[in-house]
Amino acid sequence: MIPPPRDPKKVKISRPTFIGVDEEIDKEFKEFLEFLEISMELREEEEGEWPVVEYEGNPYDISTMLASRFGMDESEIKEEYPQLFS
Repeated sequence: MIPPPRDPKKVKISRPTFIGVDEEIDKEFKEFLEFLEISMELREEEEGEWPVVEYEGNPYDISTMLASRFGMDESEIKEEYPQLFS
């Protein structure tokens, strides 16, 4: 008998995010996150132009989101978010 799969580990990252300016873009982004099963929570931070958003999901999906929505390549992701590769 094959054992049931384990729940994938979840990680959290925080990143300044262009959000709260255009409702249509925000809606599309939130739908994308739902598809990847990534949750998001706005964090208040005084410095910086954009709000800091905390994302939680499995490492692969967060890496996918960073690559496709933030234009980061694998080396940039590994450098900034090493916890996604541990």
